[in-house]
Amino acid sequence: MFGRTLKTLTAATATVALLSTGAAAASGHEATGPESFNGFLVKTNGSIDITRIAFHGAFDGVGRIIETGARPGDPDNVNRDNLVFADGTMHLLSTNNDVKFHLNPTTCRLSAWVQQTNQITGGTGIFRNSSGTFKGTVRAFGVFPRKANGRCKQTGELLHEVDLVDGHGHFTF
Repeated sequence: MFGRTLKTLTAATATVALLSTGAAAASGHEATGPESFNGFLVKTNGSIDITRIAFHGAFDGVGRIIETGARPGDPDNVNRDNLVFADGTMHLLSTNNDVKFHLNPTTCRLSAWVQQTNQITGGTGIFRNSSGTFKGTVRAFGVFPRKANGRCKQTGELLHEVDLVDGHGHFTF
């Protein structure tokens, strides 16, 4: 019932375009250590309006989220996304571990909380050999369209969506 919507909601954790400001990246040396991130994604009728995300730790940067979707054969609880930075792209694999949601049938407003495990699995540019493991959370809020009978249409894209993402872990690039 909420499969596609939850994949859309949780993809926010997964896809990020950032402007690199890390000193290690600029010098060409490997950096490794603790990492945290936080950000947001805003959509209207399934189209991304604006995104921002900030990474702090071994890599410092701010950018935007790009959604790419899962590959054929991936389980329903998995999203694959790219984190695109000025100096390269990271590949991210996100697994939804715990999902909780509430739908108000009067207003068609959805609120969701998703606990994830995220992995960086290589990339391009300065992130060619990157790796990392994170514990992430997505808090999502949205509004479903209505059916002709006035009930909430709980499939397809939300009319409006805001995803708040955060996480922490370890990153090497």
